[in-house]
Amino acid sequence: ELISLLSLACAVGTDRLTGKPPVVLAPVPGFVMLILLLPACFYNFSEEVIGYQGVVLNVLNTINIALFVVLLSRATLQAETFEGAIRLLGYALIPALVFTIIKTPNYQEIESSLGANFSTSGGFGSNQVSTAFGLGAFVFFLAWLFKWKFSGYVLSDLGFFFLFAFQGLLTFSRGGMLGGFLAIGIVLLFNALSTPKKQNGVVRKNKNIVFYGFLGVLLLWGIFRVADGLTDGVLSLRYQGETVGTLSGSKEKTLNTITTNRYDIFTGDLALWADNPLLGVGVGASRYLRSTVNGVISHVEFSRLLAEHGLVGLLFFLILLSLFFSVRKRKGDPVIKSIQLAFFVLAIYTTFHAATRTFVTPLLIALSVIRVVVPSKQQ
Repeated sequence: ELISLLSLACAVGTDRLTGKPPVVLAPVPGFVMLILLLPACFYNFSEEVIGYQGVVLNVLNTINIALFVVLLSRATLQAETFEGAIRLLGYALIPALVFTIIKTPNYQEIESSLGANFSTSGGFGSNQVSTAFGLGAFVFFLAWLFKWKFSGYVLSDLGFFFLFAFQGLLTFSRGGMLGGFLAIGIVLLFNALSTPKKQNGVVRKNKNIVFYGFLGVLLLWGIFRVADGLTDGVLSLRYQGETVGTLSGSKEKTLNTITTNRYDIFTGDLALWADNPLLGVGVGASRYLRSTVNGVISHVEFSRLLAEHGLVGLLFFLILLSLFFSVRKRKGDPVIKSIQLAFFVLAIYTTFHAATRTFVTPLLIALSVIRVVVPSKQQ
């Protein structure tokens, strides 16, 4: 529904502000990104990737990013519709939250360890669930902060923020929750430091952003303390990067243990790129050829692009990052701009712990590159 809303808003009808048809194609960056991804789909040096499933798993959502850039980076969206898209995003996450809470055993009886907790993630992959709940916490924090009343009331929006953050923390998967908290920090900091110019004689800015920012940080601290108390302090140890081995002294605490082997996967992918700098090893082949953490699919999209696509993978990532500076330089409403910057950073951050195996990254890239126009009477 969210994708349909964005597509229809951008591809059908006229812009009510200008009366002109919206521009929907950005032929240069989007099409270049798409073309860059195609060659590595037709070869692999491991000879282990059989059929289309291995290719689809590794490259489909990266292709979706390029397609969204093609369709939306020069499109125009009303602020009301942009808020509606975020609203739909929040609504779509609520059933997952409810299902997970129902599937969770009595919180007092949960056995906490220093690894991912599947009993609090509905039995599904805790990394993906944490990513979704971190995003949910961010979306409902926005609803509470800007009084959008997604659930009908400001206090119930705050309640959903608490539930998403609380349940996400108890999955013991750190990446998704840290991403949601990072996005919250970006919105608060940007709005606190911005000095918006008057547009049509009116300045649109949350005047109490510092107060709400302080209150939001206090709430996050409180949620973490509640969750940590239920786990008898194990949650704190998890976020400090401790493992059973590091606590017992049998294993040294390193960047690799803190990142749960992601650092070794990253360096292994870079080694593959060094051996195959131009073309890479082909889509899906890195997991079989990597000398470190062999057989494990990449969790870092940047290193996967380098290892499997070679130099063109680096070019793809650089083009993607250039969109950030386009958003950063864009003139317009400071609230909308801060949200789009947070979406973009969260999208890129997610690729460093979950690659692009969730649709979070393409969706947030789409919401961040689209041009949002606020009518003068709302500014």
